[in-house]
Amino acid sequence: MSVFKSGSWIGSYNINEKQSHLTLVLNFNNGKIQGNGTCDTLGYVGVTGRFTNSSPYETELLIESFKFSTTLEFKGYRESQFKGVFGTWKAKKDGNTTINLTGGNFSIKPDANNDGKQTDDWSKDYAKLKKKKALTEMGFEESLVEKAIEKCLTQEEALEWLMNHVEDNNNNETQTTRSTNNNNDDSKLKEEDIQQLMDLGVDRDQVIEALKCCNYNVELAANMLF
Repeated sequence: MSVFKSGSWIGSYNINEKQSHLTLVLNFNNGKIQGNGTCDTLGYVGVTGRFTNSSPYETELLIESFKFSTTLEFKGYRESQFKGVFGTWKAKKDGNTTINLTGGNFSIKPDANNDGKQTDDWSKDYAKLKKKKALTEMGFEESLVEKAIEKCLTQEEALEWLMNHVEDNNNNETQTTRSTNNNNDDSKLKEEDIQQLMDLGVDRDQVIEALKCCNYNVELAANMLF
């Protein structure tokens, strides 16, 4: 059994001589920490980390902001009065934020007024942000990704929907624009990628069309072809 309580946690950390508040939902299990939440300065965040179940009960949290592509590292120890955690933080990955991330102190504790169920609106929004980030990084257009997320329950279903609609989306573009883009993007085609897919038994023209539809991503093109 973990000495740390899974559920809702609240706290703050010092940044630029001010306090920034955290609202988190954390799960402590087998020495690992997972969760998500919100932060005054960083917006929606994802949380991963580790903890020890024996004195001095060390904890390490990595808090990742999707808005700023920034990751903060929190290291601390369990305190006895509120059964929370206190320690120091620093920027592990400084993304595109203009916030001064010089580090400082932090403290978090279980929220006695919340049962920890992830029913808040921010939890739902966080899940959408996580799926949107993963799918756009695959090369799909943001507007199409948003449609897929609205129509599908899971990320896997959204990916399948995107694969089925990416060609339709391209067809909605004007013929002139599509022709111009295809001509300009031929330089992105890699012969090794074409050959890799042709080795699977697909015609060269089909391979090239699939690569263009999938923003030259070989894995997505393979999924589209098969």
